[in-house]
Amino acid sequence: MKNDGKADKEYEAWKQSVIDFYLIGKNFKEQKIAFDKRREKFYAQADEYFVDKSETKEIFATDDFSSPAICTVNKVQHTVVNFDADKLEDKLGKEYCQEFINKSYEVQDMAGLIEYLKSCGVSPKKFKSFLKVTKTVDTKKIDQLFLTAKLSEKDVEGCYTAEKKSRYYTVKVEKKK
Repeated sequence: MKNDGKADKEYEAWKQSVIDFYLIGKNFKEQKIAFDKRREKFYAQADEYFVDKSETKEIFATDDFSSPAICTVNKVQHTVVNFDADKLEDKLGKEYCQEFINKSYEVQDMAGLIEYLKSCGVSPKKFKSFLKVTKTVDTKKIDQLFLTAKLSEKDVEGCYTAEKKSRYYTVKVEKKK
């Protein structure tokens, strides 16, 4: 078989591609390690800076870039509200809660249900014992009820927990105008 010059060039290009990919990947990993260490230090400093402040935003001017700039640092920490559907129903009533509590039903014992329905003296309590009910609160609908003043914080007091998600910081730098 004859040696093809084109195949040799393709193979050399392939080898160079492997080497380039390895080197850039190695550089990326090193940069990521350096970035993660610097981010950890920055977060510790930012946490300390914002600890006693009611503000979650800091804006300052600097000449530390190639041209004067405005730096904006934002501390972001989202809070998730988890509603307890059963407590809401107890406090506000099942009829009112139908507007924002979604229920799904799952048959846990189909053979038992079929046998029971055949015997026909269908009792609602007996029928419900075969079902698994899952309740979820539609928080968008609750938000809408708050906005329209049909629901107040006092109405749902004790029916939810608030969970703070992990905080993070954003840094924005803009040219000074």
